Formats: sequence, structure tokens, C-alpha cells
Amino acid sequence: MNYSHTIDKRQVRRAFGQAATGYDQVAVLQREISDRMLSRLEYIRYTPDTILDAGSGTGYGSRKLVQRYPDATLFAVDFAAAMHLQARPRVAWWKQLLLGQHTSQTGYICGDIESLPLKDASIGMIWSNLTLQWCNDLNQTFAGMHRVLKNDVQYVWPGYAERVAAGVRSCRWSQSCEPVYRYA
Repeated sequence: MNYSHTIDKRQVRRAFGQAATGYDQVAVLQREISDRMLSRLEYIRYTPDTILDAGSGTGYGSRKLVQRYPDATLFAVDFAAAMHLQARPRVAWWKQLLLGQHTSQTGYICGDIESLPLKDASIGMIWSNLTLQWCNDLNQTFAGMHRVLKNDVQYVWPGYAERVAAGVRSCRWSQSCEPVYRYA
């Protein structure tokens, strides 16, 4: 897509990296929207085996998804490695060694959601909270998400901007993968 502006991903990554340690203390809007999105999942009669948290940040939504779907494997993708350091559970090395508490159902991947580093048809549900505004090419982003989705699965994001919804509708594959919920 050709836009009048392009987001400098290096600058955004650096800003998120610098803000990572104190991010959760000020992320009121992100938590509120995440909680509302989670409440919408109560209406969905689908239990995914794999979940992608696209733009996982410090892991607030990831932790809630793991609680809701304890048997699912979750892939937390964020392009700021410092955010993953905040998201990872803090388990002492001796507990990891002696008690085997190093196993986790969450895989942390440092990557950009505009080019997802995941296998085709490997994800059962995509979750994304306040991330799409950092994408330069929504068609490429949604095509990549569609590529990693299994057939007849779910994509959940907050419908905070009609431009995002319009972008989904304009994607060549939108007829086969409509969003589950949009709300402001």
C-alpha cells in the first residue's frame, strides 16, 4: 500500500524498549480493551489449540489467554525484545533445574506482525490488542495472518478504528476470514 506516511519501525521498537519496564503501570487503556476483548470470548464456543498474540507487549493479554485456554499453546509475538523480558515469567534458575518449572505453554518470538515468522496453517486463533496501528501495510499484515491461520478459525481484535475494519474488508481474503467482534 502507498500511504503518505511510513512508520519508522526502528524508532517505535526503540521507544517500546525504553518504556518496557514501566509500561504496565501506565497501560490503562490497553488493559481495559484487553479485558473487554476477553469478556467477548465467553460468547465463542471454540477452544483453540494454538493462539497467536500478535503484538503481545508485556504479556497482559497472553497471561489471560493462557488462563482461559490452559491446554492451548500460545505464541507471543512482539517486535520489542524488552517487552518480552517483562512478559516472561520470573522463575529462579534453581526452580527451573530442580522442579522442572522451565516448561511453559507460551513461546516468545521477537518478530514483526507484518511478516509473521510462523508456519502456514499453524494457528487456531489470533489475538491482537492495539497493535495494528503500528503496521505500514495492513493488506500484507492480514494476508500473513490469514496464511498462518488454520481453516475456520478466529481472529479477535478491538474495532477501535473503522479504517482497520475497512482494511480487513478490502483484503482479498476477507470473505473467508471475517473478524469475530468489532467494538469501540
